[in-house]
Formats: sequence, structure tokens, C-alpha cells
Amino acid sequence: MSARAQERLALAVVIALLIAVPTLAIAYDHHLDTRLMNVPGRHGTVHVYHITGVARPGMWTLDTVAGDNYWRRTPKKLKEIKVWLGDTLVLKIGSADVEHGFVIPALGIGPYRVEPGQFKVIRYVCKRAGSFPFLCSEVCSCTGTGFACNLYKKEGHEGMTGVLTVEEHLGPPNVTANVTISEDKGFTPDTIKVHQNDIVQINVHSTSNGIGKGVGFCITNYETKVDLQGIAAGDSRSFKFRADKPGSFIIYSSTAAGPKINAAMGSFIVTPAKK
Repeated sequence: MSARAQERLALAVVIALLIAVPTLAIAYDHHLDTRLMNVPGRHGTVHVYHITGVARPGMWTLDTVAGDNYWRRTPKKLKEIKVWLGDTLVLKIGSADVEHGFVIPALGIGPYRVEPGQFKVIRYVCKRAGSFPFLCSEVCSCTGTGFACNLYKKEGHEGMTGVLTVEEHLGPPNVTANVTISEDKGFTPDTIKVHQNDIVQINVHSTSNGIGKGVGFCITNYETKVDLQGIAAGDSRSFKFRADKPGSFIIYSSTAAGPKINAAMGSFIVTPAKK
């Protein structure tokens, strides 16, 4: 074989590899996704999310972030994962750079350590409705944009937060309540009145960061239906649920937010349905 023929053959091999490697990688990911979708004991619809932790600029993202685009691409921050009550959530979590940790404290998920080049698979059946923050549980030595590892942010990197929202299948609300949580007034209004079996939509706005983790909105005996946590100053959350338990219940902050907000209480009053 002549030298020129050898060069052509070598070039053809290189081109074939450049095509084959990404194709095989895509095929493997598809195969893995198929396996993840067919998890034992799954319920409802199975939702699969590929989440990557990125130290700079400190976020979880659904975008592909790898060595070839790490420095020249700005990924989009994953702010919310929304699923329905009873569905199965499958999270495939990786890291694009340093060791990260993934945790959803309110649901007892994690912390899971995620090392660069590897991934963790988390399976969870969503049996509890609410709005639950997820974050990074590791504090690394990076000092780039998005890091402020001060007294109130030791549990994770600033910016590496999002929300898992688990909702019930419900129709239009019968009652809509707009609630503001503040340091000086607590819950405003501090009383919400509905009838049994009403579909209630709560729109919660916070003007306080509390002690650095935001504030929360929860109702006693309704914790499995409505539990909004980690609402930062300036942020709002909306949630819808059915008021199926009659009685008088307490509204409180399910996120530790300091003496003033922790002491603030509201009332959720459900009038029994007429027989």
C-alpha cells in the first residue's frame, strides 16, 4: 500500500471515529433512558431529567455541559421541576467540573455526592404535594461568580437551587388567596376562609430572606398537600390544592426564617360541607 493510500485510510478511520463515538454515546444514552423509564415499582407517568451541576456560574442545568463547551457556553439555570402527585421522578445527576452534592431536604432525598465524569440516578415516587427546594450540599473551594459561602450558605452554593413542585390534578380554583410574608407583619392576610372541598389556589409572595434560606408557607394537617419552602425575598410561588379537611388550622413558615417570621401564625378555616 502506497503512502498516499495509507494517509487516505488513516483519514477515513479518523472521520469514522468522529462520527461513530458521538453516535454510540447517543445510542447508549437512549438505551439508559429506556432502562430508567422502566423502573420497578413505578407509578403514574415516569419523568426523566438529566441534570448537570456547574460550579461557574453556580447552577443546576438541563443543558449539556462538557469539556468542549464548558468555557464558551452559558447554560440555562434549572429553576423548577414540575410533576403530578403519584408520578415517578427519575433524576440522572452529573457534574461538569467539581464534586457537587444533590439534596431535597424536605423530602429526605440525599444528599448524594456527584463526582466529575460520573452520575447518580435517583428514583422517587411523588406521594407528597408541595413545593420543595433542591440544592447543592457540597461547599467546594471555587471562588468564581455565584459563590458566597458565608454563615447562611454553608449548605450549598449560592445559585445552585431550584424547586421541585408536585401538584394534584385539579380544576379551576374556587378560592384564590394572595398572601404576602414580611418581617413586620408576618402573614398578610393572616386568615383564609374556604368551604370544604373547595379547590384553593394560594399565591405567596415574600419580602424577606429570613435567615438566608427564604421563608415558607404551610398549613397544619395539610402538610402533604401544601408546603411551599425556601421562598426568597422578591419571589412568589403559586400552589393549588383541595381543602378536604374541615376545621381551623394554623398557617406557619415551614422554612426556619428567624424569630419574627417563626412566631408569626395565620389561620386557615374550612367550613364543613352541608349535608
